[in-house]
Amino acid sequence: LLEEMAKTVGEFAIAGEAELAAAHELLKARATKRRIEVEQTRRESITEVLGVLAESGLAKGVHTDQESFDARLKQGKGIKTWLTSTDEVWGFTDGSEIWLNPKTARLETPIHEYGHLGIEMCKKVNRDVYERGVAIAKETKLFKEISKNDAYKNDSEAARAEEVLATIIGKRGEEALKGAPETLRARVKEWLVDFWKAFGQALGLREITPERAAEM
Repeated sequence: LLEEMAKTVGEFAIAGEAELAAAHELLKARATKRRIEVEQTRRESITEVLGVLAESGLAKGVHTDQESFDARLKQGKGIKTWLTSTDEVWGFTDGSEIWLNPKTARLETPIHEYGHLGIEMCKKVNRDVYERGVAIAKETKLFKEISKNDAYKNDSEAARAEEVLATIIGKRGEEALKGAPETLRARVKEWLVDFWKAFGQALGLREITPERAAEM
């Protein structure tokens, strides 16, 4: 957008009031077009990821319309919400179904919510991977931040650790652990590989591999 602005200013470098008004309108039109393109890409990417994750069969339903999202969020009981730094809710799960906010969900949102379901499954079928993940999560800065957040004050340590793990799964580890010691980042990377292997093997899925997950 900055390049577009510079280009437009250049086109009207020597201009009167009418020309400047025309440049302003042109800038608005270009900015609107760009926002539409970004929004379309966001929605298409989320749809593609949901298509892959749906093969797991973990979610009994995935709701992506605003009406369903608002109604279930208002009901509140039994859901795990994903709060952003601005206290927006991008998505949540009740342990069997997933709701995504169509206005604000990002590419990592469905992966994060499926991550919660995958962690629950991992807890039952591969306890070693689960417990190792919880231990690693408790060492992160994100765990400390979540523990101070009033939204999670009634959660157990394990539940807060699971929120960290779901965030790591959604953001592929590296992005979620910027600034963390290299040794911790290496352990998280190793855990993610083991998690996706356990995830795929438990559900008999060949397509959801650590490499495929990284591509998402």
